[in-house]
Amino acid sequence: MNNGYDRGDEESFITDIKEFEKGFDLYLGSKKIAKQICKSVRSRYGGDLLDSAKLVGEKDGKKNYRITHSLRLPKFLIDDIISYEGNIIQIKKIGKKITGRDLSTGKTIMLEDHKDKLRRMKKVGSIKESAETDLIAATENEIQVLDPETDEVVTIPKPYFIDDFNKNKIKVIKTDSGLIALSATFKEKK
Repeated sequence: MNNGYDRGDEESFITDIKEFEKGFDLYLGSKKIAKQICKSVRSRYGGDLLDSAKLVGEKDGKKNYRITHSLRLPKFLIDDIISYEGNIIQIKKIGKKITGRDLSTGKTIMLEDHKDKLRRMKKVGSIKESAETDLIAATENEIQVLDPETDEVVTIPKPYFIDDFNKNKIKVIKTDSGLIALSATFKEKK
């Protein structure tokens, strides 16, 4: 977004910032810039945007309104791993919809960013928390890997991407329900 002041909008400045437990309020001099900022942040990170207007007075016969833009960001970030309706999903994109990859099937999942669905989603980890470990063995339905923390052999469900796997290393993430194998690349399963 271009600098509003440089484009001639003399009201494009921050008048106040207030921090709260669950976020903060920015007070801007320009209604137009405030709306642009909210739309830009929402298009990149998703979330709910609510607008409201309150009559605060009149000047020269024109009504003056205070505009409030409330932007609530989603509780997840790109590369977070969530549990939703029995599926383990890696979030790949956040916008008006959340796009993810089902880690057991490799299929792309599109989730509407609705409050009721968000309540049923639970973060189980993040790609940043993953560790590389040894792939010991693979059968038709299971694989055995070394737990990166304990060095114990652990059997987990065989992920969709193991068929194309020709190395003896694999990335995993440890969750409350056990280890989950992660693919280095995501190719759509056909």
